[in-house]
Amino acid sequence: MLTVAAAEEQVEACSGSAKKCGNTTISRPFWLPDWETGKSCGSPDFEVTCRNSTAPVILNSAPISFGFAIVNISYKERSLHVIDLGKRYLLQHAPNSCQVPIWNTSAKLSAPFRISPGNLGLIFYSCPEAAGAAALAQDG
Repeated sequence: MLTVAAAEEQVEACSGSAKKCGNTTISRPFWLPDWETGKSCGSPDFEVTCRNSTAPVILNSAPISFGFAIVNISYKERSLHVIDLGKRYLLQHAPNSCQVPIWNTSAKLSAPFRISPGNLGLIFYSCPEAAGAAALAQDG
């Protein structure tokens, strides 16, 4: 009973506390940790880190993961536009211009998140058709 009361008290202290990270407003169900007090204001799946006050990032526990940079949150539509920072890093540092990502982004998402059907396609940039087909065949 004490644990429940303490958790409720902690959430009450955080309720209605929308904060800015760069140009993005972070509010429920997302939350920013309070590093000074150690308070958490929600589910770990919705924790957002604010890097240099410019780029809100949702972290995850997948191995070799950089997290997801939040580009936009629509609280009304219950959707967000994110960039897989690990994929961006790999593509920016690829030894050749036709690079096939080795991890499926959807495998890194925790339970409350899913990729919309309209965004499931894989797009190759700077890849001639033959090179893209060869890269896919090599990847398995």
